[in-house]
Amino acid sequence: MNGGFWEKVNSWYENIGEKIKTLAKLMFVIGAILELLGGFITICCSDGDGILVLVGLLTMILGPIISFVSSWTMYAFGHLVQTTEDNFNLNARQSNSASKKSEAQAKADNERIKKIEALRAAGMITEEEYLNAVAKVNNGGAE
Repeated sequence: MNGGFWEKVNSWYENIGEKIKTLAKLMFVIGAILELLGGFITICCSDGDGILVLVGLLTMILGPIISFVSSWTMYAFGHLVQTTEDNFNLNARQSNSASKKSEAQAKADNERIKKIEALRAAGMITEEEYLNAVAKVNNGGAE
């Protein structure tokens, strides 16, 4: 049961960038609703006092706008985290692909060297030709 609990907790931290972006949107919506509600309550409790009505109207108009603009920072941070994670995963995949190519290339180079050694052992090439051919294989085909 403990393993299941910790697996669940760990899953909360997967794809964290998307979760931060969702939280930013949720905070905007909740903030906007509370600002509208607060402005409405201020107007209702004003008893006709012009200043309180004005404060209530300004709260209803500016509150959601401020809530929206302030959510941009958190949303941008979530986007940054998500993009960084995507780039890290892409680089890891590319690195794995490159290392597989390197292993395949090393295998092919070893096969070429074995063939060159066989030619030398059969007396078909000189020692100098053998050394030049091995050096060429080890330098990636460049002389």
